[in-house]
Amino acid sequence: MAEKKGAEVRARHLVRSIAPEAAGYRVHFDRIGEGRFEAGSVLARIVIVAAGSLGSTELLLRCKEQYRTLPALSPFLGSNWSSNGDFLTVAFHLFRRILYPGRGVVFAGSINFLDGRPDDAAAPPGRKPGFNLEDAGFPYQAVGGLIRNLAMNRGPALGRRHRLLHLAIRAVAAVYGALHWLSRRPVLRPLRRLFEWFDPINRMMPWVAQGEDAANGTLRLKEGELILDWPYADSQSTIEAIYRAHRKLASSTWGLILPPIGWRWFHSLITPHPLGGCNMGSSPLNGVVNHKGEVFGYGRLYVADGAIVPEALGVNPSKTIAALAERIAEHIIRDHPRGAWPEAGHGHG
Repeated sequence: MAEKKGAEVRARHLVRSIAPEAAGYRVHFDRIGEGRFEAGSVLARIVIVAAGSLGSTELLLRCKEQYRTLPALSPFLGSNWSSNGDFLTVAFHLFRRILYPGRGVVFAGSINFLDGRPDDAAAPPGRKPGFNLEDAGFPYQAVGGLIRNLAMNRGPALGRRHRLLHLAIRAVAAVYGALHWLSRRPVLRPLRRLFEWFDPINRMMPWVAQGEDAANGTLRLKEGELILDWPYADSQSTIEAIYRAHRKLASSTWGLILPPIGWRWFHSLITPHPLGGCNMGSSPLNGVVNHKGEVFGYGRLYVADGAIVPEALGVNPSKTIAALAERIAEHIIRDHPRGAWPEAGHGHG
């Protein structure tokens, strides 16, 4: 739809930096060619960064600290990162009919505990861990990719338990891949239903949740890499409340729940909803962009994605992010009419 309106989509382009010029901003990029990077740039009167919480924050951090093209960016850049309290609990239902989590809609229902659970009725205001529970599904094609990514080991000096966990994940991935490869062979096609019956994935219920975590992580650059400092203890009460609720749901439906090894041993989580890093605020002292998504100190430079959400939402953030993007687009149209190129210099956002 955007292309029908005149937009040009450039695939395989890695944006490296954004630099102010008299007539706007020059965006420097590398195009991924045949085995090499091909440097290039484009000049624009308005730039909208929308690479997600991690991507947008990393790009602006590099512009500020590595390339120094945007040195006046707020010192708040990278602060108040949130995982949106995302937590996954896996339960296996061995004594019920097959679930087939890879078929149908991804989320079929939810239970909203954003005002706290009944068990928390006696807790003082502000101490009730709010969260939202959902029964999940996933495309079967994603299983192999997820297992492979879980088995990736980038740490330079990991402990024995961590290495054993990665080895076990690789073994599970290998067995799972072999079984599905066999089930697709023409000679074994009549046995496909049998494979489906014994496939543990078909008996798995992924209980997922989003919660109101502390939203106090920090993204920063270290030795050229994006690093997250996340004080897990500040969000521990919310995560533990979510796990207790998941455990009750699983047991009430005759499910066998797997212990959260990643959380218990390593205090590590998987989040599809990272938020923050370029937070919306009232000034550079408490944010990176203003209420219009415009970067403080750099007029006509915008961030329009989950990076500007200043705290955990406790629900799936897609509609909130979409609403913010729609609002930002309206302000851009109103503040910068088409065809009006800016004068020299950059005002404050």
